Amino acid sequence: MLKILSATQIREADACTIENEPISSVELMERAAQKCYDWLKQKFSTQFEFLVFCGKGNNGGDGLAIARMLRENNYQVKVVLLAPPNELSVDCRKNYDLMAARYSATLLEFTEISKLNPLKKNTIILDAIFGTGLTKAIEGTNLAVIEWINTSRANVVSIDIPSGMFADLNEASTQTLCVRADYTLTFQFPKLAFLFPQSGAAVGQMIVLDIGLDASFIEKAPSSYFYTEQIDCEQLLRKRSAFSHKGNYGHALIVAGAEGKVGAAVLSTHACLRCGAGLVSALIPVEAKNVLQASLPEAMLFSGEDFDKPTALSKFSSIGIGPGIGLCDQAAKRVKYLIQNYAATIVFDADAITILAENKTWLGFLSKHTVFTPHLKELERLVGKADNDFHRLELAKSFAIKYSTHLIIKGKYSCIVCPDGKCYFNSTGNAGMAKGGSGDVLTGILTSLLAQGYSIKEACILGVYIHGKAGDIAASLFSETAMIAGDIIGSLPETFKLLSRKDTQ
Repeated sequence: MLKILSATQIREADACTIENEPISSVELMERAAQKCYDWLKQKFSTQFEFLVFCGKGNNGGDGLAIARMLRENNYQVKVVLLAPPNELSVDCRKNYDLMAARYSATLLEFTEISKLNPLKKNTIILDAIFGTGLTKAIEGTNLAVIEWINTSRANVVSIDIPSGMFADLNEASTQTLCVRADYTLTFQFPKLAFLFPQSGAAVGQMIVLDIGLDASFIEKAPSSYFYTEQIDCEQLLRKRSAFSHKGNYGHALIVAGAEGKVGAAVLSTHACLRCGAGLVSALIPVEAKNVLQASLPEAMLFSGEDFDKPTALSKFSSIGIGPGIGLCDQAAKRVKYLIQNYAATIVFDADAITILAENKTWLGFLSKHTVFTPHLKELERLVGKADNDFHRLELAKSFAIKYSTHLIIKGKYSCIVCPDGKCYFNSTGNAGMAKGGSGDVLTGILTSLLAQGYSIKEACILGVYIHGKAGDIAASLFSETAMIAGDIIGSLPETFKLLSRKDTQ
């Protein structure tokens, strides 16, 4: 699991690596540049030309080193330097001198940018103007360059971070202009600002490059933010015992559906079955029971008449409530009754979240065994309106800590906010999942994993990853545009096979 460190910690990691490896700062820069060049070589043939914008700091030094490597390997390269040589940082100046000695014809000053118009269609812009050390909004010439890049229509690759973006998510980071990249080659860890809508939209596709920073420093560095990868979920997924039976994998209950929204119940229940719960029951509208029994014969029906009997509920290992239940009095009563009478884990989704948002006094009765799965609008109803992404995360953390609950903020890089204030960002999923029913599928997945005895934190991390990975497989089969929520369920078997591959190798 990748830690997400602050800009200050990243500088400390660089210094620790230089001191303990040992390696010089310019050699570390060369290593980072080599990783970037290796990726660029795999992505772009020598038929492409590179236009490299370099600032005066170490990010500019990275850009100059990459430009030299490209030129040495028969790429056409032009470098636009945004500061005079005497203003460059020490390591940036070293790479400038190497470039000037070997390929002086490739170097241009910003005042000569008019020579670049019009850009050729095969031009790739490398953005190496500012790195993670940026502390104030950009202005003057640098701002004009960024505006020029953003209107160039060329493919843009940013080195470490899109220039103009702050690495740490804060209020200022949402108020400045930055390069809009198609790809961002970032060093060692994702940056927190990459993972939120307002700033992350400028990142394009994020590629994390391991440049060998000191592992002991990274391990000891404190952080509340983490990025989940496939290997983490392979380790979380439990192997099923050859001598197990259905009773070993729990009994899940899905409370979902209302008139006109029976599909939500079918999707949630189907996903719950596909994720391995031993038994799955569903409480759905009576008029829809034939639909469920015909489409999912493995599921059992639970009578609404038994819902308010604690002894009847006690047989369930976990309960998921909310998809398509509506906001009627009966739905609200069921949400309230569960809070007051059910001791095991509850997943609150969709309408159940809205009901609780409208009855906030009920939140005080929540047990520590609850999970909320809001999209951004539902989160706003629950925790209040945020001024920006930074504020929204702080509101979510405060809610999770106050009520000792787990909160899953759905979206690209879905964020799991834990009661201890730690946040886990998911690496799977795509825009094709932004369709009705996708959240219902996640509710079923989570409820199933919780029924099987996974801890709440494990179920959230694993469940969100599985949900997104199945969505990625579905998109590869049907396209982001054409895929639907049912395709996510259809891709769950392949997802589990992928995560279980260590057992078959």
